[in-house]
Amino acid sequence: MQTPQSNFQNNNAEIADGIHIGALLRFMLPFWPVALVAILLGYGISEVYLRTQTPVYEINADILLKDESMSGCNCYQFGAIRKGGE
Repeated sequence: MQTPQSNFQNNNAEIADGIHIGALLRFMLPFWPVALVAILLGYGISEVYLRTQTPVYEINADILLKDESMSGCNCYQFGAIRKGGE
């Protein structure tokens, strides 16, 4: 008969050996439909959650293209950039 102390040491030795992936897969094989449904359900819930949340930030950008046919500085365009594109 094993004492609780020796049983504890045996369990620690099994844990120290690492996780046996093959044994875990053989255990989970009969339950693969449940795992698949759980993964798909989690993915679906996360998609709905992310689509219904308000964005934390919003980015706007303006691009200034230089027209080679115009000579000099078009000060109106530069003024619009300083005002935020208005």
